[in-house]
Amino acid sequence: MFEWRTNKWYLASTGKYIYGNGVLFYGGSQGKGLRGASYIGSIRVEMMRDGVEEYQMLTMIEDLLGEKAAKDIVSRVSTNVVRYLSLPNFSTSGWSSSMDEYDIMAAVRKDMGNTLEAAVRNGQCEHKWNGGEVTEEPTCLEIGYMTYTCTECGAQRDEYIPAYHTEGSCFKITSSTVTCTEDGTVTSKCTICGFEKIRTVSARHNDSDYYRYESKNNSVHNVFCTECGQLIDAVAHLSFAYKENPTCTEKGSQGIRCKLCDYSAETYSFDAAGHSYVDGTCTVCGETDPAYAPEPDVMKGDISGDGKINGMDINIAKRILSGTAEPTDEQLVAADVTGDGAFNGLDANLLSRFISGSINDFN
Repeated sequence: MFEWRTNKWYLASTGKYIYGNGVLFYGGSQGKGLRGASYIGSIRVEMMRDGVEEYQMLTMIEDLLGEKAAKDIVSRVSTNVVRYLSLPNFSTSGWSSSMDEYDIMAAVRKDMGNTLEAAVRNGQCEHKWNGGEVTEEPTCLEIGYMTYTCTECGAQRDEYIPAYHTEGSCFKITSSTVTCTEDGTVTSKCTICGFEKIRTVSARHNDSDYYRYESKNNSVHNVFCTECGQLIDAVAHLSFAYKENPTCTEKGSQGIRCKLCDYSAETYSFDAAGHSYVDGTCTVCGETDPAYAPEPDVMKGDISGDGKINGMDINIAKRILSGTAEPTDEQLVAADVTGDGAFNGLDANLLSRFISGSINDFN
């Protein structure tokens, strides 16, 4: 059980001990059960640290927004908290009655940080950088620079381009003495300046870049050399549990699989989830429903499509009903004024009454 044994100072005039002694740090021996700590910070240190941070933030706010803005933040604590917590008729205009001093201080500090961040960012451009251009070409040994320009405000920033020898693509292998079983050297030459470098390389059978793994059984897999095909070793599977969720069109699975070879066990499969179409588009993968045919955007009753409902529309409706006219999909949607999915005599009757003025709508 942790127990503080804080510093205490004997005051002879009273015959009593004064605890704390005004120190900023306590020795580790003053905390029973807190082993290994050489110094323990006091609450005073924490308050001083917080005070320094708050002073810095308030100073920055004063510089950016003015003295009044800084004083307004200070007054939320130094004035309102006293009025709120101490007086009999305290004001609840600033804070909830459920908040104590620490809640209020935390709220003010958060607001102070947000105010400072907003002030710092005020007027700053949300840069949109162009593709950049090379302003200084790199060389074999020296870096170059790519300059990007903001298309909104014209600000610029630089990024360095690695020297060719650092990036390495300029080197081409000219000779090698490395074999599958013997270490050797590889000589590379820069295609730009002709500089040659020689490095020692391990035998291919010691280099996993030349390994091919093939499952042998449920415990081990064989390791072959991709260069000569020789069996190098037989080692245990590096297995892990996996789960591949199904997609709209492909099955999912879960089981045990080796990270290196083709071994797998305890495999379970899940059916494809299928598409979830809304208004002709799958909400999961975005694929369009091939069977989706959106209803034409037409005005009910405007069979002619001229933006008006008049005698021309009723004439077309009669011709459709008599079979003397072949309607388009748009005309059938416009003629179906009842909205029941079919055009018939009821629709034509309502259309006639609407045109005559005996009804104001088709509902």
